[in-house]
Amino acid sequence: MMIPLQKIVYLVIADLKPLIRERKIIVLLLVFPFILNLIFGAMINIYNREASYSTCYLLALPIAIITVALFNCFRRGSQTIVTQRENGILERVLLSPTHPVVIVISKILFLEIVAVMQITVLFTISVFFGFKVSNLPNIVPIILLFTLMLSGFSIFYSNLIKTEDAAEYASMLIIFPLLILGGVWVPLDAMPPIAKTIAKFTPSFYGMDALQLLMYGEGLTKVVVHIIILGILAFLFSFIGMLQFKWEKKRR
Repeated sequence: MMIPLQKIVYLVIADLKPLIRERKIIVLLLVFPFILNLIFGAMINIYNREASYSTCYLLALPIAIITVALFNCFRRGSQTIVTQRENGILERVLLSPTHPVVIVISKILFLEIVAVMQITVLFTISVFFGFKVSNLPNIVPIILLFTLMLSGFSIFYSNLIKTEDAAEYASMLIIFPLLILGGVWVPLDAMPPIAKTIAKFTPSFYGMDALQLLMYGEGLTKVVVHIIILGILAFLFSFIGMLQFKWEKKRR
């Protein structure tokens, strides 16, 4: 019988294999954040002609990171779990035997690895094209904490969903409000007072605000509240997700 660490590594590799086999998917997965950042940078440049495109690109970086994180960690994470549950994969894994906690941890690590790959490629390409991102030692931990929170959220959310289609479409009803109300796609300054209040109850606001502060040169001491809130959410979502984790196919 494998020790838990070996089993976790085995399950993470099993989740990574489909991505590695499909080269088009892995290329799209890694290059997409950079392309998205270019698009957001161009959109900002349209409304801010006085700023250089390099400045607009850097302003768009937090927007692209939060957007990609929501679609990758939350949407992909919940959809993967629901698909594997519907196909009976999770049940077969548990017959090995494997504790549900091991499966949950492996899913979170899988999503974190993909996030690290995307961050690495995004910043590497940015530097290659001359876009210098400062304060990286402080920015990267915040990104990892935010993606960890979303990974836990995807575990929690997957327990509430019955089918793969529901996981895909219903996740959009969560992602888009988080992007809009959280001040990611729509600046908080352009929102009415009530929307600004609602924004402070969304995790995307704390991820976005923390990244913006850090990219403007602030230190981690300025985002302590953000770190605490994201950390608490990451723990709660992951813990509740583990307690309620469902591996059997749900009856319709």
